[in-house]
Parts: sequence; C-alpha cells; structure tokens
Amino acid sequence: MKTLALAFFVATMIFASGCATKVTFTSDPPDAYINYRGEGRAAFRHKTAPKQTPVTVDMYYGRISAFALWHEVDPVTRRVIPVFSTTNTLVLSSFRSKETMHFVMPGKAPEGL
Repeated sequence: MKTLALAFFVATMIFASGCATKVTFTSDPPDAYINYRGEGRAAFRHKTAPKQTPVTVDMYYGRISAFALWHEVDPVTRRVIPVFSTTNTLVLSSFRSKETMHFVMPGKAPEGL
C-alpha cells in the first residue's frame, strides 16, 4: 500500500511540475510595464522582470499577482510620472492552458466607451 501511495505521489509531482499556463498580459493603453510574481514557495517568488504589454509568459505557479505601470510625462515640467494600476491576482488551473489579465490605466475610460 505504501509503495502504491509513493508511486502515485511521485507521478502527481512529475505531472504537476511540467504543467505551465500561458498567461497573456494586455493593457489599455498598451506598452505598460507588467510586474508579476508567483505566490507560494519563496524560491519561486521574485524570478520575474518587468515586461511591456502585450506579452505572453509561461507560469508554473498556482497563483500569481501582477500590476501594471505606465509612464506619463508632465507637459509643463517634462517629469516622468509613474501611474500604477491596482494589483490583480489570478489563480491558475491545470485544466486551463491559457489565461489573460487586462489592465486599464486609472483615470482613463476603456477603449470603445
């Protein structure tokens, strides 16, 4: 019985470790920088760097957090003003191979409205 349970556990771990979900990050307006990280084990947390939207990445985590950052330029002072979105959380599933996270710049109406 222990051998069967151990074999099942090893097979489950091999199956789970090879499953990646393709997550597509989009934003309105485009070209936002996306910061994302996996949640759970500390070893997997901060392995990501900012990427510009639209971008698709492989995620091996069970749950991720992400936020978008746009750079606005003040027309008078010519200073760069960072504009952050709210942080979104997405729970990934091994039954879905694709997910999408969309961010809208705060203070802007989505396109088409």
